[in-house]
Amino acid sequence: MRLRFFSGLLLLLGILSVWSIASAQGAPFFASYDVTRHSDGEEISLGDFAGSPVILMFFYPTCDECQEELQIFEEMREELKERGVVLLPITKERFNPRLVSKTLKDLQVEHLDVYYDHMPGLFDSLPVRNVPQLVICDASGAVVYDEKGLVQELVLEEILDTVAPRKGE
Repeated sequence: MRLRFFSGLLLLLGILSVWSIASAQGAPFFASYDVTRHSDGEEISLGDFAGSPVILMFFYPTCDECQEELQIFEEMREELKERGVVLLPITKERFNPRLVSKTLKDLQVEHLDVYYDHMPGLFDSLPVRNVPQLVICDASGAVVYDEKGLVQELVLEEILDTVAPRKGE
C-alpha cells in the first residue's frame, strides 16, 4: 500500500516538475515530445506547433469511442484548419501499423494525419489511462481542456470558440 502511494506521489511530482519547467520557459508542456507520422514515418516534435491551438486526441484503434471521435474530427478537419487549430490524433500502436491503417480505412478517415507516440511519451507523462482522452491547449500552450471519454460536439465547439474563434468573430 505504501509503495503504491509513494510511486503515485513520485509520478505526480515528475509530471509537475515537467509542467513547471515548460511553463517557466514559456513553452507548451508537450514541446519536448516527438511523435512519428503514421502515413510517411516522418518524426516531428510537438514543439513545432507552438503558437497554435493544439488538440491532442489520444486513442487506440480498437476503441469504439475513439473510432467515433476520429470520425468527428475527420468531419471537422476543414473547420479546424480554417481556425488555425492543429489536430494531433496520437496512438501507442506503433508496433501494429496494419491495425491503424485498417481502422482508418474502415472508418473512411482518410485525411487525418495520425501519429505514433514514442515510448516513454505523452501517454505516460500526462498520464493517459483511459481513451479516448482529449487535451486542448491554447496558442500559448496552456491546457484549457483535459477530459477522458468521448467529447460531445457541442462542448468541443464551445471550447474551440474560446481558443480559436472563427475568422470574423
